[in-house]
Amino acid sequence: MKVNILILILVSLFFFSCEQEVELKVNTSEPCYVIEALITLGEFAKVNIVESKNYGEDNQYPPVRNVMVSISDNTGEKEILELMASGLYESKEIKGIEGRTYHLNVEIEQQEYTSVATMPYAVPIEDMIMFKTTTDSYFPKITYNDPPGIRNYYRAILSINGKRMPGMEVMDDRDTDGKKNSSLILFDPDYNGGDDIKKGDVVRIEMQCLDKGAYTYFESLNRINESLANPTSNITGGVLGYFGVYTYDTKEIIADW
Repeated sequence: MKVNILILILVSLFFFSCEQEVELKVNTSEPCYVIEALITLGEFAKVNIVESKNYGEDNQYPPVRNVMVSISDNTGEKEILELMASGLYESKEIKGIEGRTYHLNVEIEQQEYTSVATMPYAVPIEDMIMFKTTTDSYFPKITYNDPPGIRNYYRAILSINGKRMPGMEVMDDRDTDGKKNSSLILFDPDYNGGDDIKKGDVVRIEMQCLDKGAYTYFESLNRINESLANPTSNITGGVLGYFGVYTYDTKEIIADW
């Protein structure tokens, strides 16, 4: 089995850099490209392209240069992205708009990688409380109204006192279409200095509404210990990573019970 070490820690290269330790027996493999492309509501497109490394190599991932990256949409707009000082390829015209379909095209050394994703409409978090479990620990619990007649995919990310926790909860509405849903957002206290959430902590949830392809990627990433395989990419051409097009809502509370 070949597992690239970068994909084990690739949760979001743009928004946080914590490394979730995954204990796997890995074999060496040839380096391959990793593409992480994001378009969020109201924001310009951002694409990060690096090469994977094997377990035990250094943790530096410089951007791959001399790449043609373009984004187009179903209204006829098309833009070639520029490599910025940040190391990301970014658009200057195309932004995230609800309901719009985006096409990603990346050309590296005459090899083409493509993906298509549609930006869902935002679903707001209606309420958020601290919920006591049977182990006497408290975790945030969110409620939201799932829109009827539309297949929806969600990803919830937890931050405690401004520190984003590794991992995420991913949900869909296969059995709850059109209903008021509740989701308990769990986390490993080891990533919070060994501490559970305490009274007075600032607890923040970002709930993303994902395209199906990105949901499949994150759902398979959550099962990486079980499958011992790379997450399922929604980018064609034999590459690691994903194309994420999503809306989001956030809610923040001071923990109390």
